[in-house]
Amino acid sequence: MGLSSSEADEFRSRTGTDPSSLQIMRPQRTVFLDSFWIYRTPITYGQYRKYCDAIRECEMPRNVVSRGKQRDIVMDDSYPVVFVTWSDAKNYCRWAKAHLPTEAQWEKAARGTTNKFYPWGDQWDNRKANFRVKEAEGPVPVEAFADGQSPYGALQMSGNVKEWCCDKFAPYGYDRTPFRSIFEYWKFQREKGIQDNAYVPIRNPRGPRSGSDRVVRGGGWGNANGYWAGLACYRGSWDPNNKSCDIGFRPVVRFEPDHV
Repeated sequence: MGLSSSEADEFRSRTGTDPSSLQIMRPQRTVFLDSFWIYRTPITYGQYRKYCDAIRECEMPRNVVSRGKQRDIVMDDSYPVVFVTWSDAKNYCRWAKAHLPTEAQWEKAARGTTNKFYPWGDQWDNRKANFRVKEAEGPVPVEAFADGQSPYGALQMSGNVKEWCCDKFAPYGYDRTPFRSIFEYWKFQREKGIQDNAYVPIRNPRGPRSGSDRVVRGGGWGNANGYWAGLACYRGSWDPNNKSCDIGFRPVVRFEPDHV
């Protein structure tokens, strides 16, 4: 996860990006995740409407003032739902028997195991993601920009809408506790053929216990510099009680081998 020093230097040399803007994505670390499924696209208005119809206490999102401006976002069934709080997203996931991804799960789905800068590779391409750099006026349907899919086939992991994650936000370094015991790690080490006894990776990292803001990932149509906000390791934060015209979500489901 994150950017290594060499990757950060390469990205700065290519784009002239302010080094301080990359610091929140560092240091890079190796993590191991249990298997999971992630939705191919963000949740749409059509999907969210079915949820609201089912539980009745739900209220469909509507256009409100966002970022100091009254928005007129398209809310057709094929468009990603926005103007939802973190709790709105979490409640939908609970109803769908799913959950919000950790940011480690989200980045794995966006980046795979290749450490590429973007879901599609190392070169920025504004034809593969919906950012304001293309004079975006708002979100587009969730099936758009299919050429920008991730190594696992997930669409719009870069651009269109940012996505809520379950983690509270903090600089990297909060998750130093790896396995539940050294015996669990030794077993994992034997299974994976890891030889370095000093190397203890992080497994299924979760966000810090304290903090107020929640992690958002992926960059949204409102970001002007997509080459930066479109990075697969890009991290942002947002007040979980606030709604935005460019924040949506996609659930993940734990992998159950018996279901295959």
